[in-house]
Amino acid sequence: PISFIKMANASSHLQWLLVRKHNSFIVKRDGITFSRENNNLSNRHNFKSNGLVHAKTVGVQAGDNTVTISSRKNRGARKIARASVSVTSRRVNNFPRMAK
Repeated sequence: PISFIKMANASSHLQWLLVRKHNSFIVKRDGITFSRENNNLSNRHNFKSNGLVHAKTVGVQAGDNTVTISSRKNRGARKIARASVSVTSRRVNNFPRMAK
């Protein structure tokens, strides 16, 4: 969308001020505010751990038999199409062999 491309040129602090209260990823439970956006490893809704506004972010997603690690590069971070990189690998369960 055009609005997201224009917003990518703003500073991360300005972006946070715009999305901190009006965000589709916000989840409020028991007086605590969480966030479900990509590249937010702690799932807390604050500036430090937000995955939408920072130029360099890392995310981990687990599937049935796969693990996907995604990140945004600092170089070219304002060009959204080239900024993200993801790597998918099979999940390996070596714990029973390593525990003996």
